Amino acid sequence: MKVEHGRAKPQLVVRSAKHLPDLTTPSAPSAQPPLREIRKVLQAPEFDRLTYISRKSGTHIVQKQTGKGPAVRFVKRYIGSNARLAAIGDSERDIAMLEACDYAYATSGCSQVVRQFAKKGGCHVLKQYRQAALLEGIHHRLRSDRVGLALRDSNFWQV
Repeated sequence: MKVEHGRAKPQLVVRSAKHLPDLTTPSAPSAQPPLREIRKVLQAPEFDRLTYISRKSGTHIVQKQTGKGPAVRFVKRYIGSNARLAAIGDSERDIAMLEACDYAYATSGCSQVVRQFAKKGGCHVLKQYRQAALLEGIHHRLRSDRVGLALRDSNFWQV
């Protein structure tokens, strides 16, 4: 188990052949398994459907063809073909998700790759960042759908 912010998260344990090392037990308590070792393990034929994602927070072994884009497509199929979904992203890893959504937004602090995607009409870049961007995206979506909002000072805007 991996514990983050007091919550336990299950981890994939890669142990299906005796000749493969146990990647869940790093040599130092906070050490991450070396990437070259992970790459070597994933070259084995029995792991041809797996890949890895390495970030500062850790290295995760995941099934290939997974990500935010396939997740959005699954949700759309699951809830029905008429479902309209919105997403907000800020990095290259988010582009597949933004492409799969009906309403795609990027935060003001998005990467250059996302800005190029936006220039091609792939998404709308918001003026805000983080949670403020979420609120801005919601307001944009509601205005686009011609829904009025009650503002803090109890005034209403009309479309």
